Amino acid sequence: MRRRCVIPVVLLLCSCNESLYAPVPEEIPCGASDDHPCRFDCKLDCAATMVEMATACMQSLQGSFDNGRTRCDFPDGGQVSFPWPVPGPGSDLTARSWTLVLWRDTTACLDVSAEPLPWVAGTFHSTAEVQTGGRTYRQELTMTASSSDGSGAPTAQQIIIDCPDGRPHEATGPGICDGCEGGDCRNLPLLELATSWSGDSLDFELRAGDRVTPLFSCR
Repeated sequence: MRRRCVIPVVLLLCSCNESLYAPVPEEIPCGASDDHPCRFDCKLDCAATMVEMATACMQSLQGSFDNGRTRCDFPDGGQVSFPWPVPGPGSDLTARSWTLVLWRDTTACLDVSAEPLPWVAGTFHSTAEVQTGGRTYRQELTMTASSSDGSGAPTAQQIIIDCPDGRPHEATGPGICDGCEGGDCRNLPLLELATSWSGDSLDFELRAGDRVTPLFSCR
């Protein structure tokens, strides 16, 4: 009498959701979108890059304000327009916000909108946006009045920067300024529109650290 041997068959069931051949998800590089910003650090050179780009719009000639002080005209036909009248000579410009457009041959060469930096004006929130050469730079900074160590130095709480190459950078919370010179938030690599009186002439500059571009002067 023959014996029959029965060999059990084991079926291995693989979930379709865990296929061995499923593609590996691609990692989204930082800066690809506002949802995936790069980590900001004090070596970021976006602001300096924008200040350098603004050299193409510098106006070397002395300009003159119109009667309403909302426009500055230059001998070569260039012009700077302001949405609000510019204060007269000697006025305090420390806490003033600025919006201006520098025109060359009826074409906007430089568009600037800037609020004072906190350590200049004593405020705790500042923004800046500069457009030139088809590129845009934006920055937003939130500060507290002083550091927790009692030194009295301002402390950054949040910084958001959109670089001219389109990549966003962001940092939030303590330690934002740790990588800056001396750990001082006043050494953040930020862009600033600086104004100063020279007699009855008002001078405008774009600054980012040691990089300075004189824009124009009006009287």
